[in-house]
Amino acid sequence: MDADASGLIKAIRVSSTLNNDAKQYGKKYLMDGKDDTCWNSDEGERQWISIEFKEAQQLSLQSIRGIQIQFQGGFSSKQLDVRCVHRDQASDTTQEVHKETFFPEDTNKMQSFNFNGISQLDDESASKCYNNMTLAFTKPTDLFGRIIVYHLKLLS
Repeated sequence: MDADASGLIKAIRVSSTLNNDAKQYGKKYLMDGKDDTCWNSDEGERQWISIEFKEAQQLSLQSIRGIQIQFQGGFSSKQLDVRCVHRDQASDTTQEVHKETFFPEDTNKMQSFNFNGISQLDDESASKCYNNMTLAFTKPTDLFGRIIVYHLKLLS
């Protein structure tokens, strides 16, 4: 489960960047593998990271089996909702395919979360595909709602 699945990614979007300073705190630092760079959100009630995939991923194949994430302590989230959706750009519709909730610790350590709920799906749900994954930080530990992520890794 330790293989890096970042090659499957087409684009990443984030809810905000601290002071709109993408040069220092932008989304490009989420997966650069460097310990001295990070994505730093601006203040706000709800922060998120949205990952668009090059090709649709089938739930049952579990091409994405989990995530690893490293926060800055004090700027993490007590709850992380991972939502997999299929967006049909032609019809401008979105269908939720899968959702799991995790409860990260407020620490500087790398944390791993496996998508365990996928193995419990019925056959019809397991055959569904998704082309977008959103990580929603729903309970930030920072008083102003800022989130700081040093490392994000999709695991296959």
